[in-house]
Amino acid sequence: MEKKQIFVYGTLMWEEVWSRIVRGTYQKVPAQLRGYQRLKIKEQAYPGLVKGDGAVWGCVWLDVDTDDVARLDAFEEKYYLRVEEEVHDGKGQAIQAEVYVIQEAYTAVLDDQEWDPEQFEAHGLKMFTQNYWGFHQEHQR
Repeated sequence: MEKKQIFVYGTLMWEEVWSRIVRGTYQKVPAQLRGYQRLKIKEQAYPGLVKGDGAVWGCVWLDVDTDDVARLDAFEEKYYLRVEEEVHDGKGQAIQAEVYVIQEAYTAVLDDQEWDPEQFEAHGLKMFTQNYWGFHQEHQR
């Protein structure tokens, strides 16, 4: 079973969200993706990623199994496309990782403001996890 490294930059950085989607237990490391922007999605608590100037800090979940990648694909729905990119961990080491980016056809859902992870943690995480509690059970079948 092929395992993947999954770079996350939004709600999936938090164990409280991640563990409601996947079944497995995984390690994560801080990482940075260059050449992208993390923008707010209009009227939502989560961000989208598009090509752009700058770099985005997030984390890489290591050795995610294919069943859990399929669960992540379902969670990310139609707006996102999973692509492979090179990210760098906190020590500068390159890691080939899968990243969910906004598909070109859906860029109109993006706001022009950067998404702030600290603001999400302080003001949106609790509500987000309450709203997404049912996903884990629904997609276990």
